[in-house]
Amino acid sequence: MALLSYWKNWDKVKDNVKSLAGRFGFEKGREIRFLGFKLSLEDGKIYDEILNEEVEDDRKGEIYYVLYIHSQATEDVGEIGEYASFTELFKAYGEYALKHCPAFKSVCKEFEEGFGRNPEPLRKVAEILGCEIVDYGDVALKIYALPKVPIILVIWVGDEEMPPSSNILFDKSAVNYIPECEALVRLAKITVERVLSIAKSHKPIKT
Repeated sequence: MALLSYWKNWDKVKDNVKSLAGRFGFEKGREIRFLGFKLSLEDGKIYDEILNEEVEDDRKGEIYYVLYIHSQATEDVGEIGEYASFTELFKAYGEYALKHCPAFKSVCKEFEEGFGRNPEPLRKVAEILGCEIVDYGDVALKIYALPKVPIILVIWVGDEEMPPSSNILFDKSAVNYIPECEALVRLAKITVERVLSIAKSHKPIKT
């Protein structure tokens, strides 16, 4: 999932990202917020309101890319409340979607390695981000990766006989808001790594 340097350039994406203000659950104003990040629409800087630091360039580029694709959405369909796996969402894309399955599996693997033996920190993340623990697997976190894009991160705890396993489920409306396979993979990656960093920090989000 090497990051294309193209997406690190704020000037190339700013008009599209700025168009999200007041759309798809984002408030109108000079900045947009999600996952505890605050993105300035004036200069493109992204501040981590949980870890109290500016976001590094590689992560910034991933966020720019996802928001650029998000800005291409035309219809605010709302949350459906039915969830599907990555391959189910993009099955109509055939081989194009399958191309991104290895990258998506690596995101699931990262989640497994972080919580597969001890999922309890997910409850702390839920508290910090104001998310919901839902009834999937052994522990599952419903998190809004973007204001209108809920994701469910599911973990099954491993033991001496069975390794841990995981799944990442998307509301079926996700394809309306993130209409590209790769962008959805990257959004899942950003979300999982965000959850991991918050679980390690155990710091409350500023309000």
